[in-house]
Amino acid sequence: MSKFESKMMEVSFIPRDLRRNELERSIYFKSKAFYKYSGLIPKAWKTNYTTRGKRVVLIHNPKAAGTSLKNLLSDINQTSHSMPSNVCSEKNWINSFSICAIRDPFERFISGYIFMTKSKFQGVLYRKYGKKLFDLNPFTFLEFIKQYPEKLGPQVNWVSHYSKVKPRCDLILRTEESHKWIKQLKSHGIETLSSQLYNLNSTSNNVKKSKLASSLTKKEITMLRHRVWDYYKTDYKLFGYQKNCDLN
Repeated sequence: MSKFESKMMEVSFIPRDLRRNELERSIYFKSKAFYKYSGLIPKAWKTNYTTRGKRVVLIHNPKAAGTSLKNLLSDINQTSHSMPSNVCSEKNWINSFSICAIRDPFERFISGYIFMTKSKFQGVLYRKYGKKLFDLNPFTFLEFIKQYPEKLGPQVNWVSHYSKVKPRCDLILRTEESHKWIKQLKSHGIETLSSQLYNLNSTSNNVKKSKLASSLTKKEITMLRHRVWDYYKTDYKLFGYQKNCDLN
């Protein structure tokens, strides 16, 4: 094993006090089944629109401009990153028009890393682990966040459902084409009240991203790209994103 490979193994090690309790993980996912078996839809999914005789629901994929999209479609001040197969019955899924936004996997990962370790983020993970999150490098963060697929897992989990009748969302929007979203929504019979999409809760901060890039060698960035690709390879293949080797 080379010195570089040894270093990468070292920086990827998850400290014991940052490891997720398996019982807590099991309870979290089992608790989501309430919606599926009760026939209810999470309140945060609901929007102000219907189309083609179906209610429009928004699936909030983390770090893919979901907050901006939600602000465009709903006035409900509540967020849920629940995955369809965990909370939605097949009947509700088929009878709804579902929308979800996706993003380049590497850009999404970097956004999540900056948001959770370099910003004023104080969500569930911060309340659990505190400022320990701020000490994570991107390699360790990747291993850490794998424990929380509901926070930044593969995006296929948000656009898919176990239903064989409708295995995917009705409309999948790309964050890279957000300037087209209002037009795309309109083509599906959804006339938004606002003609402008506001970039809310954004962490694509060029200064922070540039600082991160300057803290890593070219070899480290290539290795990080490879590891992100390995974890999110289903997303790369399903959505057609390219595996680049730089951080720009």
